Amino acid sequence: MSVWERAASAEAALRAVEDGVEVVVAQGWEAGGHNYGGLPAMVGVPAVVDAVEGRALVLAAGGITDGRQAAAALCPGADGVWVGTLLVASQEAHVHPEHQRRLIAAQGQDTVVVLPTSQATPHLVRRVGMKVTMTVGPLLLSAGLFVISRLDVGSGYLPFLGGLILAGFGLGLSGAVGASAITGSLGRGQQGVASAMNDTTREVGSAVGIALMGSIYGSHYRSHLPDSLDRLPAQAAGAARDSAAAGLHVADQLGTRGAALADDVRSAFMDGLSASLIAVSIIVLAAAIGCLFRAPKTPPTSD
Repeated sequence: MSVWERAASAEAALRAVEDGVEVVVAQGWEAGGHNYGGLPAMVGVPAVVDAVEGRALVLAAGGITDGRQAAAALCPGADGVWVGTLLVASQEAHVHPEHQRRLIAAQGQDTVVVLPTSQATPHLVRRVGMKVTMTVGPLLLSAGLFVISRLDVGSGYLPFLGGLILAGFGLGLSGAVGASAITGSLGRGQQGVASAMNDTTREVGSAVGIALMGSIYGSHYRSHLPDSLDRLPAQAAGAARDSAAAGLHVADQLGTRGAALADDVRSAFMDGLSASLIAVSIIVLAAAIGCLFRAPKTPPTSD
């Protein structure tokens, strides 16, 4: 079995090679996921290549979206590149077309809220300790989600932006310090296990969170749709109950008669979104309270 491991620094790459890892993914801070490193890819990749000294393959990761950036990543000595977000924009990705459109249209500065927070986390941990950082991160995330849950159809963009900023800061703190807590709790010989555990918790957490939010949203959305929907053809009514986007499309097809339905669909969508975000914000708040009582005061160190 081939073992691969992500490394955000030369030290982490060296430990990975000593543990028998065959492929080291040199991840810069431009990468879509949060990591505990503090170097951009064009600085971190050559450092990892030098540390590995040919004992393992090195893949460059972070901010690689086209052939020019892939070629640039190979120049410092990487054997290949690792892409993630780029695949979401591919034709084969099973994501909503609007998701793809916004992803392709996004600029580098659109992640500015999360990225500086992730990079500042190590310094914050050294100043105030891991317990405080692990508690504040989920608190900010919970607060951001709760702010967004209070919005309605006429709230406008600024309140939504405020919630996103709070949630972004919370994500930046939580992701970086959480990964550090997992990897630091195991010894050098178990860093492969730590990396797998880190990825597994994120994947399982994401799957459970999406399922929970989807279930709550769906039930509230459908329950808040108007009874007048039953007077439409069965196919149109079913489509409107399946998704808000389909409901708006049905309303648009009705012409002037669909204005009221469009308003009801938008209102039902916000009701479903609000209920799902409140549920998740409560869970995240409980996690923050757990960190307050159970998180270590200082970062664990692997032996």
